Order: sequence, then C-alpha cells, then structure tokens
Amino acid sequence: MSGTGALHFLAMSRTSVPPAPARPAALRVLRRAARRRVALLALALAALPLVPLGGPAVAQAPPTDVVRIVVLPFDGPGELEPWRFGLPASLQRSLNVVDGVFVPPVGDAVLLADQATRASADAITEIVERFDAAAVLSGALERDGGQLVVTLRGVLPDGRTALRDVRVPLAPREALPDVTLAAANLLGLPLAAGERADALAVARSAPTIEGLRAVALAATRVGQPDAAALRAATELAPERSWAWAERARLASLVGAHEDARTFARTATDAQDADVEAWTIRGVVAQRAGDEADARTSFRRALEGNPAHAVARAGLAGLSEGAARSDGYEAALVAYPRLLEAHLALADDAEGARGIQVLRAAGDALPDATTLHATVVDRALAAGDAAGAAAYLEEVLRDPMARRPSTYALATRLAPTRPEVATRILGEGRERFPEDVGLAVAASRVLRTTGDPVAAEAVLAPFADVATDVPRVANALALALVEQGRLEEARAVFGASAADDPTIRYNFAVALLEAGFAADAAAELAPDMRDGLRDADRWAVYGAALAASGREAEGREALARARTLVEDHPLATRTLRRLDERERVAGDAADPLPPEARAAFDRGLAQLEQGRNAEAVEALRSAYDAAGPSTPLVAAYLGNALARTDRIEEAIRYYEQALAAYPDSGAVQNDLGFAYLRLGRYDRALPTLRDAVANAPEDARAHLNLGLVYYGLSRFEDALAAWDRAVALDPALAPAIQASRERAERVVADDAP
Repeated sequence: MSGTGALHFLAMSRTSVPPAPARPAALRVLRRAARRRVALLALALAALPLVPLGGPAVAQAPPTDVVRIVVLPFDGPGELEPWRFGLPASLQRSLNVVDGVFVPPVGDAVLLADQATRASADAITEIVERFDAAAVLSGALERDGGQLVVTLRGVLPDGRTALRDVRVPLAPREALPDVTLAAANLLGLPLAAGERADALAVARSAPTIEGLRAVALAATRVGQPDAAALRAATELAPERSWAWAERARLASLVGAHEDARTFARTATDAQDADVEAWTIRGVVAQRAGDEADARTSFRRALEGNPAHAVARAGLAGLSEGAARSDGYEAALVAYPRLLEAHLALADDAEGARGIQVLRAAGDALPDATTLHATVVDRALAAGDAAGAAAYLEEVLRDPMARRPSTYALATRLAPTRPEVATRILGEGRERFPEDVGLAVAASRVLRTTGDPVAAEAVLAPFADVATDVPRVANALALALVEQGRLEEARAVFGASAADDPTIRYNFAVALLEAGFAADAAAELAPDMRDGLRDADRWAVYGAALAASGREAEGREALARARTLVEDHPLATRTLRRLDERERVAGDAADPLPPEARAAFDRGLAQLEQGRNAEAVEALRSAYDAAGPSTPLVAAYLGNALARTDRIEEAIRYYEQALAAYPDSGAVQNDLGFAYLRLGRYDRALPTLRDAVANAPEDARAHLNLGLVYYGLSRFEDALAAWDRAVALDPALAPAIQASRERAERVVADDAP
C-alpha cells in the first residue's frame, strides 16, 4: 500500500508501446506549471455562491491542464451510511468518463483531510493545494419519506461555495444518474452528448442498495474490501460493472489472478463505458503477466478519458524511453499525488537526480511516509547519512508530514546518526505518546545505542498489550534478553510459553536478534521435524545453528527454508553471510572456545543491525577470549572498528587476518578501503589490485579500486573500474555518480 492510501497496486514493467492517440484540444493534457495555480473553475463559477443549472461551461475559462475534482464522503445519519460513500464512489466513477476531468480515489482525499485535522490545518485548503484541485465536491444527506435529499457542496480554491439540492429515489440505479447530472451542472462541466450518456450509464451500473456500502467502500479505498459482501453484490446484480470490478481488484491483490481476470472481463462486458473498470482490468492483466491485455485495457480507458491518471501510469509502466517518462508525467498532471508515478520517475533518473525528483514530490505528498522513506534510504545507500538526517528533519518541520510512521523513519538513521534518531523519536513520542509503533521504534534505537534498560522503560506503558501485539512483545523481550533476563523475556510472550510452539518461535526470534544464537536454536529444536513446512521456522533455526558454530546443520535448515520460499529474506541473507565468511577464511577452520562463541555471535548480530559500537565491544570480548589464533574474529573486529571511524585500529586487525588468509580478496578489499580512508594511496592501490585479482566478482573491490584511481587523477582507470563494479552490482551506481560525471568530463576534455 502506498503512503497516499490510494491502493493503486500498479505492476511496473518495461515493454515498448506507442503513445495513446492524442485527443481534441480544449482539455488536452499539459504539464503542471505551478504548485498554487488558480484552477479552471475559479472563473467558470464566477457567479457563486449559487449557480443555476446549466451554468458557465468549463471550456469558457482560460486554457489550463486537467480539471482535477476531489470528492469527499457526504455527511449524514448512520442509517444513510451506504449513500455517504456510495455517492462519492458514483461521482468518482461517472465523472471520470468525461474527457479532461480526473477525480482521484476518495480514500486519498480522506487520509489527507484527516492529517490536516491532526495538524490543525484547514482540510479544504490542504486538499486544494496538494491535489492542485479545481474544486472539492461533497455534501450532506437526509431522508425525507421515501426520498433522499442530497445537498451538493462545491468548494473552490478561493473558498467560495456553491450549493445545490436534489431529491432522488432511495434506489441507487435511479438516484445516482440524477446526482451525477446535478454535480456536473453545479461545477459547470460541459458534457457532450456521448459523455452525458456514458456518465449516466456508469452511474446506473451501481449495485443494489444491499451491496452499495461494500462496493463503495472498496471503490473509494476508505475501508478494507469485504470479499463475501462483494460476491453477494455481484449475485444480486450480475449485470452491473462496479461490483465485478471491485471483486477483480481484490482477487488480484490476494494473488487469485485467474479469478481477477474473469471478474474484470465481466465488468467491462457489463459496462463498456466504465473507464474505472477498464483501468482495473489493465492493472489486473498486468499483475497476471498478460501485458497485451493490459495495454489494450489501459488504451481503452484512455480513449474514454485521456486524463485518467491511473490508466496513464499503467500504460507508462509498459513503455520505455520517452513514452514511459511522458506517460508518468502526464499521469502526475492529472493526479499530483500519484506516488507510484513519482517513484517510477525517480527510479529512471537514479542517483542525485532521482532524489531531487522525490524531494519535489513532497510538495504534493507531505503525508506520504513511503516517499520519505525512499529518500532517506537512497541517501543512506549513497553514503550520505548527514543528508538523510537533514532531509528527515526538514520534512518534519511541515505539520502535514508529522505522522507517527514518518517519525519512526528515524530508526534508519540510528546506525550512523544515533543522536539525531533519538532526538526525532523523542519529538515524535511527545506528539504521539500513545502510539505503539513509535514506542517500539524508540526502544530499538535505545538498544542500538546500548541502553536496554531505557528501552524497557519506553515500552513499560504498553506491557499490558504485549501478548496481543507481537511487535511490542518482541521489542520488550529483546530489551530483557539484552539484560540477561531470559525467563522474564520468555514470560512476555504468554504464561504457556513452555508448551506453545508459536511462543517458542517468537522467543527464539528475540534471542537470535539479541545475539543468543545457541539459546535460540535450543528453543526451536523440539519443534523441528522433517515434515514441517514452515519456511520462517526453518530460516530462524538455520540462522541460529549457523551463528552458534553448527554451520553444516545451519546450511541444511536454511536450504529447507528456501525450498519452501525460494527468496526467503532471512535464509538468503544468512547464506550470503556464510558465503562471505568463506570468502574471508576460505576452507580454513576457525574454532572458537565456548566463552568466545557467544560474544562473537552477538557481535555479528549487532553488526547486521548497525549497532556498531556494541559490536566492537562484543567482538573485542570474543577476540580476547579466543586469542589471535582466530583471525576470523580479527577480520570482523576490524569491520566494526572501521564502521566507528577507528581506522588505524581496524587496519591492525585486518593485517592480522590477512596474514592468516593471504589470498582473501574480502580482507584485502576491507584493508585497501581502510588505507584509502586514511589517504594512503601508496598502500591502498596495491592492496585493492590484489583484492580484485583474488575476488574478481566482488563489485565493491572494483568500486574501491576506482576510488583510488580517482584520487590519483587516473580518471580513465577509475571509469574502467567503476564500469566493472556497476556491471556486477547496478545498485552501486548512485554512490559514485557525481565522481563519475566529473571523471567523464575530464577525460572528454583531455581527448584529442
């Protein structure tokens, strides 16, 4: 789910497709020119607050881009709840058949309005600004005998309001077409004969009153879809498109792709004019892997309305080159808050330009945690921890961005900027003292900085819900485990801990994360049997075995996990770490005495979690207990010291490891990079040359060798090394983009 709440579930891929045919003039798609544009209807509705039916047409206003109309739920008594959401669902669906008009998902506007209320901001002002909206449409409902009285309310960017009452029967098929016409007239939308007929046909495709609530909640994305209720809606009115389309969306989301495709085809067969149904059919086909039907469906939607943002973005995802970027940009003209389009454009831009694209998206999406997380992650991946911290602090100055989930992003800063992470989380907890997620995040950072007692104290107010809220239980157990209070930690998961396999599993996860690998393996051992088909249990058991020195058994358990789930994250990550150890030490045995094993396991776990200062202490304890005869510990202690900027100390341990493993490209890479950080190019260059010779598939060794060449002004050699690094691991490209561009300019300037 996106941070906007729009639930578009677009599946992006790249296949060449020509752009959709251009549409006639007055409302064609243009680029968005300004953040605070006075929208089209400001002049079209100059006679407000009250406009007679048949008021000024949109086309009479000055030329502009897509007409964005935001629809909100209607006010009314509880007995009219199906109509409260059914009316905005109908208006979204019906008006989206009008050429040049786009009504975004109602749920997105609801989330933004809720955030504005929490931020003590004016909801309508925020909606107009963030959606770049021409109008905000809502209203009130009341029942008068056998009729529904609908008061439509249209609000313009300057605050003027237009009102219109319409009386309709209490039957959706009869009522919704009349409301659609009244809304179009209120807003001054010109409906050509064909558009009028299509809009009314789509409104008449609503479910019966019994199914209206379920279908409307699914269509507006305000509530969780109810599969049984949607099925009942299609059984009550099998000839109507709305319910079939929403059943298709839900089936696709849960992976029932063939059912989803059948439902989507039924929806478009039932109502050919339903642009939303065609868009859903395109998304469903794309997720099912049928790109041909996806293209056809998105194009069919865009023939009905070329301004439909989700269809435009869906087609862009099937395109390449200019067609792809133009498609996403056109989608953002219609729907500036379409997060998927911003992310796709940023992915195409990559590097610093990609981050700039995402930062600009924050104007429309201040409340989108996913957007902010992506910027923070990109900055951290590029080695710019200071930039990541500065960005998050800047974002949180905007009251519209102040959500618990946004404050919780500070945990990503903890490994490199613990003081900033602590400060941001403290501010978040002051604003949201009852938020469980923020308490868990704060406890994690406190553990990262080596204060499990404080982590326990943060979670104390939530301890009574620990048995019902797994993330609280896990966080509290970790704080207790790190204080050595194992039995108390076990009790956190429930009184029947000794007899419940689920509790044993949860406790084992906490033990493993805290670095007590042997205890975690022992906790799980009674439940592990040949017929067990639980990938998570096998992965945790395998990781625990491997971390406690039983590598062969661990690999076997991890292989079982990957047989059940091929890309299981923990199993894959652990096997990669074991392979890394093998690259460091080769076939050499590195036995550890029991007193060193636990400290070594803790140190490795802390390194993986970014708890580098703690890792130094644990690994130094392991080194002191095992002695210099265990160079593998020395290699990892060097890593921990390097991560805490104690480079000269790190070099001593790297050199000790290299003396034992003279052909280890992994150790040579770490040592060469340490020399580079000290500016010792004379030592870094030969060491990193040896690293790429001994580990030619190690992308980071090539990257680091390129950095040495760059520092020596050997730019052609640097570019060659970086080419190899990026070929091996494309994710490294952003980290060297600026240096690469400078090297390319220098080489070009020096060319004859």
